[in-house]
Amino acid sequence: MKSNSTNKVTISGYKPKIWQSDLHKVLDKSRGSGKRVTVLSPRQVGKSYALQFEIIRFALEAPSMIMYLCPTNNLARKCFKDLTKKLIKSGLIKSANSTTLEIEWINGSQVFFRSAEMRDNLRGYTVDFLIIDEAAFISDEIFDIVLPMTNVKQAPIVIVSTPRFRTGKFYEWYQYGMNNLKNFYSLTWSSYDTSEFLTEELKSEYKQTMTRQ
Repeated sequence: MKSNSTNKVTISGYKPKIWQSDLHKVLDKSRGSGKRVTVLSPRQVGKSYALQFEIIRFALEAPSMIMYLCPTNNLARKCFKDLTKKLIKSGLIKSANSTTLEIEWINGSQVFFRSAEMRDNLRGYTVDFLIIDEAAFISDEIFDIVLPMTNVKQAPIVIVSTPRFRTGKFYEWYQYGMNNLKNFYSLTWSSYDTSEFLTEELKSEYKQTMTRQ
């Protein structure tokens, strides 16, 4: 992972595909915008790299509090380890606590990795950026707990998921973005040509589980 004085960020080996680049464009200069970005993503098309890039970029722009939320403790721990591995030799982080799943940057930024299973540890934060991964697998009750933490700073929110049901907060926000409601944006990565990554079985699955109404 490299950075320079203009806060241009690169992750070794990461050359964004067009669908990843489109997410980065939506989130460019998004601090304090209150943007709600929904990404409907097939599996294995570079979702983790794109989210890690955004965490790094946001943390480098200015001292920030960033939360990454996902359904399970195991996934939270995996994402913490993956990002720490990329950052460990960068000289940009002060500490990485594998018990609390928190990364502290030398510029004062903090990244917290949390899961829906940690519901008793999800209150009391005020964040500059919120990412909710596999959001279709997180209950609306958890959404109701974490969304208020974005209000004070009008933090942008990215919710990403593979398809599941046509109900719940993820599907609701996806529809808002597809219908161009103010400050809602929806990206449908399955509409891009990701065939280099997908089997025919997966392509058929995504076409059937969630299409624009």
